[in-house]
Amino acid sequence: MSGTSDPYFWTHLVMQLGANEAAVKHALVAISGLFEQVDELQQEVTAGQRLVHQRQALHHYNAAIRELKTEDLKEKQTVVLVVCLLFICIEALRSDVQSAVRHGRHGIEILKAALPNSWWIKDHLLPIFRRLSVSAFYFSDSDGTFLDMPELWEPAPCSFSTAYDAQHMFDIIIARISHLTLVIAETGQKTDVEREGTKTQPPYSDDHRAEQAIVKDLLENWLYMFAQLIAKIHHIDASGKRLSSQEQYQKKKMQVFMLTRYEAARIWIETAFDGDTPKARDRFLPNFQRVLKQLQWLQSQMPPDVQAATGKQSPQFMFEMGFTAIIFYFVSACPYPEIRLEFLRFMQLFGLPRENLWDRDVLMAAGRKIIEDENGIKLEDCERSLTLPSSPGLLIDLATPGSSTSTHPTIHLSDFSLPPADFDDLVDDSSTFVFNKTLKSHPWCSMPWSIQIGPRETSKMNQ
Repeated sequence: MSGTSDPYFWTHLVMQLGANEAAVKHALVAISGLFEQVDELQQEVTAGQRLVHQRQALHHYNAAIRELKTEDLKEKQTVVLVVCLLFICIEALRSDVQSAVRHGRHGIEILKAALPNSWWIKDHLLPIFRRLSVSAFYFSDSDGTFLDMPELWEPAPCSFSTAYDAQHMFDIIIARISHLTLVIAETGQKTDVEREGTKTQPPYSDDHRAEQAIVKDLLENWLYMFAQLIAKIHHIDASGKRLSSQEQYQKKKMQVFMLTRYEAARIWIETAFDGDTPKARDRFLPNFQRVLKQLQWLQSQMPPDVQAATGKQSPQFMFEMGFTAIIFYFVSACPYPEIRLEFLRFMQLFGLPRENLWDRDVLMAAGRKIIEDENGIKLEDCERSLTLPSSPGLLIDLATPGSSTSTHPTIHLSDFSLPPADFDDLVDDSSTFVFNKTLKSHPWCSMPWSIQIGPRETSKMNQ
């Protein structure tokens, strides 16, 4: 919950409060029980045993709620906010999207009231709520609650000292992009108007244009500082204690994850006022290629013990957003079938079975269906292992600020591939994917993560 690079929330904050606060203690026991159930799905556990464990977890969940009702909430805002975060974790483990969203909405309202009086809450809890608010936005019908937080945006630093600093700034950028997207969607200013073959666009607010320019500058500065941080990390690693192959790989994985998110953010902000057209998609081919090469490079760096564990990683669940959701965005946005298939394979390779409110198998089934519908192809069993050949000339590169086509030093890649898992039974021919209202009105400005299986509404994006 503290982010991919800082476990403080669990190792310090929750453990300290759990020793003294009954509500926190009960919530932790509930999380522990539900977390074990996720792992039990991969083991031979009877349905009766699983039911007993679930009842025990729900008992402690209800006990935590009762404890909160007996507390003077005004005097214990920190405890209430921490328990609220734990409740979101519980509902994520239970895959109860609406309850998780409801807890998030309540927590953010309490957070807004508490912030002026507590620097500690601002430093330790605001970053977590900020990330959760952006995630919950894409699962919520009441979008504005989560992103109406511009007063909570913080100034950019001059440099990054740690990976956590980079993540912290990037979370703020993503929140601003999402907020801008929401404002445009709700005012109707982003809708392209087609009349008599002439494409026109409604006028845009100068404030919206100014915000787009600010976010572009923030992204450029972020990339520059992140490149400096990576160089510093490499220097420290070369001159200091030798890390294990697993530790080195985790650092590389974090770097590729952040760069993958960066490329997605560049597309979202660049297309903030555009429609979804083939021309717009083609314009971002360099971004798709960079992400692909970064993922291929990360695969080539995977230690043998990690390769052997692929497909049965532990844990089976994590509370943060990981590779699954962000790679799915590229599967759905990229128009090129060969690249899409590679993204689909990497979703299986790097994503965990469940990440926050996202289920990897469902998203992989969705991605497969999108490829079949939009590219007019049928993915048979023999075609699912189709991959782009790796070659010594492939690049992993950082985009030059302000440019989407720059190239950078070559890094040699190995040719290692794994076929994606079978997911034919998850989606039948009568299924489709109904995205949230923002995605429906502007698919390029939203992260297509909120997915439901429902009656067919054939996509006409390529028509």
